[in-house]
Amino acid sequence: MAIILIATSILALFPIVDASSRAEPAIQHLSGRAEYQGGWPLALIGTASPSCPASASESCSSEVQNPACCPSGQTCIFSSSTYASYCCPTTADCNTAVLNFPRCSNSTWNMFVQKPSGYFCCEPGMIGVNPSSGMSGGLCEPGDQHVPTSILATLATQVGVATSAPTAKGNTNTTATGGGGSGATQTNPSQSSSSSSSHNSTMDTISHWSLAAKVGIGAAVVVAFVLLLVVSCLIKRRRNRIFYKHGVEMQGGQYDEYGNLVPGYSPYEPYRRQDGNGNNVTVNVVHGDQH
Repeated sequence: MAIILIATSILALFPIVDASSRAEPAIQHLSGRAEYQGGWPLALIGTASPSCPASASESCSSEVQNPACCPSGQTCIFSSSTYASYCCPTTADCNTAVLNFPRCSNSTWNMFVQKPSGYFCCEPGMIGVNPSSGMSGGLCEPGDQHVPTSILATLATQVGVATSAPTAKGNTNTTATGGGGSGATQTNPSQSSSSSSSHNSTMDTISHWSLAAKVGIGAAVVVAFVLLLVVSCLIKRRRNRIFYKHGVEMQGGQYDEYGNLVPGYSPYEPYRRQDGNGNNVTVNVVHGDQH
């Protein structure tokens, strides 16, 4: 019986060994969606000649839009529906791809929202501009260029590409950031960089204080406030004592029997009639007297 059990166990191992020896790793294929299917072109500098750089030598010629450029080997196509140019890896129209998966045709560029529709790209360090007059299509300007806030383009998020926001120089607005324009926000242009950095530095310092330090400072402020109230009350009380001691409204003086103030006499000095007749009566009017 024991021999039969041992033999059965040995035979049961053979299928396992055979399966492991025959197993082969599966060949993995990257999804076609991860491949480049098209992107948005590079806009040119508005103050420079309309010639494409070596990194994007394919010109997007259009009579209704500012010049733009695609990387070498790609095809630039203008769409009348989006009123914008875009770059395709082949001669096939990639309009659907560039709209559903917006990105620059070169991953090192920054992408901006173009008006009235579509996107355009600028090289790092440049800011995007949507001109208010002339032909449509975005333009790029140097980061130290003074640009009115009203024409600054919104920095858009590229699909699968990290985005860094450049800034305009001077008293103009910093480039707006967002994901595709509709949900984008703009930073405040009225606050200078020095005051903003100083304010942020102060807030960061306070936020890193320990709980004990915050409680101690709060208690010190409360104690100082209480001491200020006590000193104020003591000063007021002392003034009231002087007020009641030396007469009404700190004026003092002597009063005749009719309650009239007699000029030329200091407080508590006897009053003498000038005509020498009658009794000399001194009336001291002091707060608190009931007589």
